Amino acid sequence: MLETMPDRNKLDRLLITIEHCSPPDEAEFAREHINEARTYLLGAMPTEFRVSLELARESLSRMNATKARQEAQKLLATISRMDRYS
Repeated sequence: MLETMPDRNKLDRLLITIEHCSPPDEAEFAREHINEARTYLLGAMPTEFRVSLELARESLSRMNATKARQEAQKLLATISRMDRYS
């Protein structure tokens, strides 16, 4: 069984980090994709997991350049190395 707890915790931290990002609609899109990625991670669905992370990354790129967005992007980069879930 794969150890998913560290990545799940990172996804949870990512959700908290983007709470105050703007524009709000892009933050909501990112939040939806991160929640989907969390579900796919826990459900052992690696392809869907990676797609959701990529969609979250795209949403983050459309947000205003803020400290929260930069933190979120750094955190997402540590999660996106998911070859072990293939």
